[in-house]
Amino acid sequence: MLGMSNIGVAEFARHVRALQRTCDDGFVFNWVRDDAGTPVALRGMRHRCGLIDTYTVSAADSATAARYRAGDYTRADGEPVWQASGAVVTVLHELLELPLREQQGNSA
Repeated sequence: MLGMSNIGVAEFARHVRALQRTCDDGFVFNWVRDDAGTPVALRGMRHRCGLIDTYTVSAADSATAARYRAGDYTRADGEPVWQASGAVVTVLHELLELPLREQQGNSA
């Protein structure tokens, strides 16, 4: 798996479980590829309740995630209402802990 060969078995299993949780929660996936067509990252996306959640994982310590209002996602100036970066386990846990709906008066 991308950039995860340098971590121990137990840590690798934690990252795989975090990725599995996103699958169970309705994310769909595609590979981000370099110019030669080699996969360099995994991208997940979920559209739910007027929100779009995305994440990209390129190594055990390199994940980014964001939440957008659906109407803002495709706009050039669309800003996420939440974003995080860091280790896969931490970032995906934070993403999955966000409320399923945007709360009134709260930007996620």
